[in-house]
Amino acid sequence: MYQQDRKDLMTVSGVRGFIDEKGIAQLNLEDAARGLGFTDTSKGVEYVKWDRVRQYLNDLRFSTEVSKESFIPENIFYRLAMKAKNTAAEDFQTKVADEILPEIRRTGSYNANKYPAISQELQSIIMLDIRTQEFDQRLHRIEKNTTIEHGQLLSLQSTSHKVVTELLGGRNSEAYRNKGLRSRVYKALWRDYKGYFNINSYHNTLIKSFDRALEHIESWKLPGQLQREIEEANRQMSF
Repeated sequence: MYQQDRKDLMTVSGVRGFIDEKGIAQLNLEDAARGLGFTDTSKGVEYVKWDRVRQYLNDLRFSTEVSKESFIPENIFYRLAMKAKNTAAEDFQTKVADEILPEIRRTGSYNANKYPAISQELQSIIMLDIRTQEFDQRLHRIEKNTTIEHGQLLSLQSTSHKVVTELLGGRNSEAYRNKGLRSRVYKALWRDYKGYFNINSYHNTLIKSFDRALEHIESWKLPGQLQREIEEANRQMSF
């Protein structure tokens, strides 16, 4: 458990932090708790609800022997943020991820002070590598929460049309001409799709899931009852 007495400590947007010897960002627990809203006010003075903070840390199996001088690694910060249920906490988490941590990494001891004896060229390479990692992390967060674009949506629709048409026996089949039956097949496909990806509309498919979404549609199988109805409808056409 790190304490505050460090020469490499810096403050970014009111949050104290540093990069430890392993390259892990450490944030001041008091600053993090205030930003996440784990506070109360008495007689006009805001104070941290340390009992709540310690309970959350205990839930996360992290040391509860903490104080306002303590620091926590960034992974614990993000897990603490999941305990906060307010808009201010979400905004603070975004600020930490997009502004505070990148700034600490750029100007912290890990970037500039950890290797004082190495050449300027090598320091520049290290800086470039760190910034690349930051970019990859930010891109991962975007992909994790961004839904598919219009062109990808059209690809899902086109694939679903192809699959449903084949399952019905082709455009000239009796089952395909039966609008009610055809509609039920589409509904069954998308109902299964939404359940599989845990979304309320295929429009909300995430970019990171797009390839898997196409594969899911292409490999989709008819429920037994619908399969039998399609076979019966197409059998009647042959008479």
